[in-house]
Amino acid sequence: MLETRPVLLPPEVVLRIEISGRGDKVGVIVDGQSSFSLAPGEVLEVRAAEKRLRLVSSPRRGYFEILRAKLNWGGVNGG
Repeated sequence: MLETRPVLLPPEVVLRIEISGRGDKVGVIVDGQSSFSLAPGEVLEVRAAEKRLRLVSSPRRGYFEILRAKLNWGGVNGG
C-alpha cells in the first residue's frame, strides 16, 4: 500500500497535485491526522517548510528500528 511508504524529496522540490475530472471531491489525509477535501480543479502544493523540524531521538531504539515498528516494515502484512 502506498500510504505505508515514505517519500523523500529534495527540499527544493514543490509537489503540485491538481484534481482533474468532473467527479466527486477527493479526501486528503495529512500525517494520518488532519483531513480535508479537494474538489475537481483545486490544487494542492507541498513544499519544504521555512523552519527546520527538530526531532527527538531515543537512547533505547534507533531511528530505523522505530520506523520499522511504526510502518510495519518486514512485518506479517508483507511490509
